[in-house]
Amino acid sequence: MDLFANGLTDFERLSENEKRQCLYLFVEDVFQMQQTIELHEQGLLRQVDYDAWLYYVASLIRTPGGKAVWPYIEVTITPTIRDLMNTYLEAHPETPSYLELNPLMKHSGSLAIGAGAGSVENVKWRRLPTCKANRQKAM
Repeated sequence: MDLFANGLTDFERLSENEKRQCLYLFVEDVFQMQQTIELHEQGLLRQVDYDAWLYYVASLIRTPGGKAVWPYIEVTITPTIRDLMNTYLEAHPETPSYLELNPLMKHSGSLAIGAGAGSVENVKWRRLPTCKANRQKAM
């Protein structure tokens, strides 16, 4: 997990091997979004769950590391996912970074345990935006 936390926070600090490993972790979540799309289109996944996955993947892309790896990912994934994510991010510039949503993943050299910046008590919970219109635009 430290590798992913480091990659989300400061991708450029990683070694070349760590960058490849972190890129792989990002790609895994993006391809999970493809499965989410397919399940939702088949009526096997509720809208709220689809929206949660879309919001999660968008928030990963909003991290410093996500911004660094997205150009590599978007040229290798399906146009469906690429267009969906780019349309969503463009339509929702207020989408926070995953590091804002989950401060435990923000790596600052050492992770604090207990009450403080990384504690669950300090997380500001937000309602997920609906994305039905944006999803239709991307298709």
